Amino acid sequence: MYYCYMNAKLNLALSIAAGFVGGMLLQFAAPKLVHAQTPSSAVVGAAQTLQLPVFVVNESGAVVASLTMDSDGQPNFKLFDAKPSARSKDGTINVPSLIWSARR
Repeated sequence: MYYCYMNAKLNLALSIAAGFVGGMLLQFAAPKLVHAQTPSSAVVGAAQTLQLPVFVVNESGAVVASLTMDSDGQPNFKLFDAKPSARSKDGTINVPSLIWSARR
């Protein structure tokens, strides 16, 4: 009976020691922690109220989104594919095919 009691104490001591050693080794073997990027400092705003319709174009001049007001007064937001949209001679925008639309 005394022999089993000594094994329990030895097992407890060895498991505590193994935990401490494993914790110390983990600091050296662990990968670097990943942190979130700092938020962008760019502020997007308008100097005046927007006149609808509003078209968002990318660097190549392709229309990628539009914000319009429907005839019943409901806002409508549309996303378009990235194919370049060409402007006609009179300055109107030829909008590419619709990908997604949201309406309130």
